[in-house]
Amino acid sequence: MMNRPVKMRVERGMPNGAGYLVLLVLLTAPATLAGTAFLDDTPAGEKKADEEIILESEPASFRARPAPPDSSDSTPQVFLTLAYAPDGKTFAAAGEGRVVQIRDTESGEIVRRLTGHEDVVTAVAFAPDGKSLASASYDKTVRLWDVPSGKERRVLKGHANWVFSVAISSDGGTLASGSYDKTIKVWDLANGVERATLTGSGAAVRALAFSRDSKVLASAGSDRVVRLWDLDERKAKAALKGHKGTIRALAFAPDGKTIVTASEDRLIKVWDVAAEKETRSLEGHTDLVSALALSPDGARLTSAGWDNTIKLWDLATGKERGSFPAGNDPVTALVYAPNGGQLVSSSLDRSLTIWSPDGAVVPASVTLPGLNGEAWTVAFSTDGTKLYWAGKPEAALLSRDLGSGRQHVLSRPQYGTNELALSADGRLMALCGWDNAIRVWDNRTGTLVTAFNRHTANVRSVAFSPDGKTLASGSWDRTVKVWDLDTQEEIRTFPEQNLPVTRVRYSPDGKLLAAATGNWQRKEAGVVQVWDASTGALRGTLTGHTSHISGLAFSPDGTMIASAAADNTIRCWDVATLSLRATLRQPGPVYVTFSPDGRWLASGHYNGDVILWDVSSGRKVATLKGHAQMVFSAAFSPDGKTIAAAGKDQTVRLWNLGQRRIESRETLTEGIGEVWSVAWRPDGKAVAVADGTFDAPGKVTIWDQGAKTARSTLGGHQKGVGSVVYSPDGKLLASSSWDQTIRLWDAESGKPSHVLKAGSITRVAFSPDSKTLASVGENMLVKLWDPATGKERASVSGGSARIQCLAFAPDGKTLATGGGPFEDKVDSYGEIKLWSVESELTELASWRGHKRSILALAFTPDGKRLVAGGVDQTLKIWDITTQREQFAIDGNPAWVHATAVSPNGSLLALAASDDGMIRLFDLATGIEKAQLKGHAKPVRGLAFAPDGRTLVSGSADRSVKFWNLERLRPVDAN
Repeated sequence: MMNRPVKMRVERGMPNGAGYLVLLVLLTAPATLAGTAFLDDTPAGEKKADEEIILESEPASFRARPAPPDSSDSTPQVFLTLAYAPDGKTFAAAGEGRVVQIRDTESGEIVRRLTGHEDVVTAVAFAPDGKSLASASYDKTVRLWDVPSGKERRVLKGHANWVFSVAISSDGGTLASGSYDKTIKVWDLANGVERATLTGSGAAVRALAFSRDSKVLASAGSDRVVRLWDLDERKAKAALKGHKGTIRALAFAPDGKTIVTASEDRLIKVWDVAAEKETRSLEGHTDLVSALALSPDGARLTSAGWDNTIKLWDLATGKERGSFPAGNDPVTALVYAPNGGQLVSSSLDRSLTIWSPDGAVVPASVTLPGLNGEAWTVAFSTDGTKLYWAGKPEAALLSRDLGSGRQHVLSRPQYGTNELALSADGRLMALCGWDNAIRVWDNRTGTLVTAFNRHTANVRSVAFSPDGKTLASGSWDRTVKVWDLDTQEEIRTFPEQNLPVTRVRYSPDGKLLAAATGNWQRKEAGVVQVWDASTGALRGTLTGHTSHISGLAFSPDGTMIASAAADNTIRCWDVATLSLRATLRQPGPVYVTFSPDGRWLASGHYNGDVILWDVSSGRKVATLKGHAQMVFSAAFSPDGKTIAAAGKDQTVRLWNLGQRRIESRETLTEGIGEVWSVAWRPDGKAVAVADGTFDAPGKVTIWDQGAKTARSTLGGHQKGVGSVVYSPDGKLLASSSWDQTIRLWDAESGKPSHVLKAGSITRVAFSPDSKTLASVGENMLVKLWDPATGKERASVSGGSARIQCLAFAPDGKTLATGGGPFEDKVDSYGEIKLWSVESELTELASWRGHKRSILALAFTPDGKRLVAGGVDQTLKIWDITTQREQFAIDGNPAWVHATAVSPNGSLLALAASDDGMIRLFDLATGIEKAQLKGHAKPVRGLAFAPDGRTLVSGSADRSVKFWNLERLRPVDAN
């Protein structure tokens, strides 16, 4: 048996302000846990050695809200068990507080308390009618409650020790309870009479579940065995073995054919009930798995445990669909709402969290090129239209217009830039750097206004006063100076600090100036000093960090200061009292900044992560990944919808925090196989769908816009169809297949025109004038055909790479192909080639900018840029003239299977997810605009309607979906 920690150390702050009520519940709870025996199987009275853990909160990457605390209790409690009422309007939560709470699903508020247990409540279960609830406890009893009245109906006694588990059959007639006494008792739910005692379990029974038909009871526990009990014969008919640790949780799939178990061996196992054998073992958790929940449809499995993460799995395939860090401590229980639209979790940090599993997904990052050195500082213009960044020597000072995507080099200084700041009116920009100087630029003209050179060491930080009249600077020479921007003179030097100054910041009202100190080389503890900005009088010194401080920020309302240090903490200080409010723990914070509305705190970290914290609760709400090394600086856009970060990996990345969710307008499934390609007819009145199912003859299905049934099905291919495309004049339809043929069809009548025997075929495309058809294939050949006659016009080898995709430039003069080696090797690459097609096929250019094979290509409507993505899970936008990368969208969870550009060139659609997620991006900036979720498997075909108002997608889940983009019309407008 694995011994678990039974002592917790919690940071305490000095609370000030009602806005921190929930935060204080999480961070100032008493350090001792009542009834901590639930952490292991040690019987009462046997003492165990104390262990200590620090609350290391992990970020959550889908939408969550903490349930309101129980204001009637003097201390918050640890919840150990959860259950939803059948109508989904309420859920039950119970634990060390001995009281079963009935909470409202929408608000999370407590609507009823069921009191009577004399010790920790370990399990709860609703009867199918929702009127009765059973609860189990360390007090050796099971209690039955009338939920509407809150009254106790009866107490079931008989177990000789703690009762760990309870379950009610789906027909509502039977209740089962499992105990530390190694028995299972079966009770008549109506009258409370004990029907049977089931023996044979080798240890404590920790989990129970009835099959949907109520005929089978499954049990599991500390003996590591899953037992299936025949209740009529009162004996175990099967014992399923395979786990190497105590089984903590067990669930029947809705169809009754499958059981899922979770264990302290860190594994989740899936069992076939009829065959009585293990069918799959799911690995991914890094510590014991303590909780399981199956969605009502049985498609999604959710697990959680002592690694502080919630994981989502596809039960049919066993694939992990996502991993969402869950909070400050291990998760104790999980439960889905009956409609599957909501998930509730409880944790050892005394929190209840209500999750929306289909909520916002962490946005993809956009990588901006241009730096030849580490990116140290980033800032948005005050109107939000531009982004500025700079860094160490050889790194230029750059700006990017966020509307057009144009990028400019403002300067190539010979000195490194530590930090840049803009005045509140956006007129001035200040830069400080490695040459001990501060330079102030006129942001409108780009001219140098002045330079201050009185510091004697590296200047680490600069900040404008809110009124724009003064500039503060902090230096490695241990001084803080204030400069008058009108007279260009130094007007104040604060007393020399004990350590180098790392950050300076003005309060939003300009009345205070704060400075942080530290020395990372000597690992000395830094402090935050706060002065009266007008008089220079010291207001106070904030101590508590045990290492150097590198991040400092005032909240927008001026009531709080946040400081980040190498001691793995972010400390939140009350400005009025200069006392500690809370401590947030996460390894390696380097930088902190508040969102403009004060709702979020963003921190950049040594490992390259940017973490978003909810200021009101102190919980992490997202981890933004993309940087490969330390994040030096982060900034919110003025509207708070975008965050930018600069890093040691020589990149600046952007994440959109305000992307939209779009629901599909309609879904086509009848007669559709695995979709590999979709195409709109040029008049927008029909869509062609390519069936790429490998084990069946291929076909093309034609659907009229808005129709529920197919207009026609074009057969003839002997194998799956991998590509389908209409000619721009709308007269022909071409389909390519793995049967090594291309078939041409009359687009209106569906009658066959020509069959082209082309060898190994991957993709086809028509030229803009419809007079040429191009094909590429795994045989490394590029071919041009005359679609009118079906004759081959030209053929050329594409080189040593397998060619996977192609696209014509809008002018029809250039063809782009993409691919890579046949097998993934150490030297694998993705290769793009440009070909002239005006007469013969002539190679114009070739470059390798992707790490793996390219699967998708698309030109922008102006023909100046090429979008490419593939196996390296990265989509890059290339300048056709220079073959230089403009920016990249990386960090995708899967291969880039498909991409499409809207007709006006403003939107980019990207499919790079095993769970069918489609994402829309602003093509000028690369910033994510929307998420389209509905497919269950990878999307391999994408196409915008000719008017740009609709996107069609085809997936391996055998469905085609239409997405209405009207909500994005302000972005996609002509």
